[in-house]
Amino acid sequence: AFHSRASLDAQAPAPALQRNMVRFDFVELFAGIGGFRLALEAVGGRCVLASEYSQHACAVYRRNWPNDPAHVLVGDVRKLVPAQIPPHDVLVGGFPCQSFSNAGRREGLDDDRGSLFFEVVRLLDGCRPRAFLLENVRGLLKVMGTVKAHLCALGYAVHVREFDAALLVPQRRRRVF
Repeated sequence: AFHSRASLDAQAPAPALQRNMVRFDFVELFAGIGGFRLALEAVGGRCVLASEYSQHACAVYRRNWPNDPAHVLVGDVRKLVPAQIPPHDVLVGGFPCQSFSNAGRREGLDDDRGSLFFEVVRLLDGCRPRAFLLENVRGLLKVMGTVKAHLCALGYAVHVREFDAALLVPQRRRRVF
């Protein structure tokens, strides 16, 4: 669903909670309309850069965060240079799922969209944030050995969990984090 900024503000935590939140900076890759951002800002995060390829999603993202400086939302993740990305504590992203989805061709990491996972690896390697959080469909589990191997090779501890958002939405929405 597309939200106006007013509807997003209505979901912000109460001021009393905001005073006690831990502050951290994050980068949001494959940002869409800002789902990760909405969640991370609610727990004290500050977005220093978001990358989104789709111009339609970018237009909604800009409407949702109209006060962002122009440099916060950038385009194609493949064109990002680690040295030009602001320092951040956490990198988040939900790289394209079509390559892993039951509804897709299931070509995994060999597909053009699936191979964007390696852009995440490249940026983690170049930026070295303290932590990362990635999200995708359940079909990603079929290549999780390869995914974990690349992330662990960078020195990160990798923990995988599957969640079903059926508690939040009226359908099964299994996701791997």
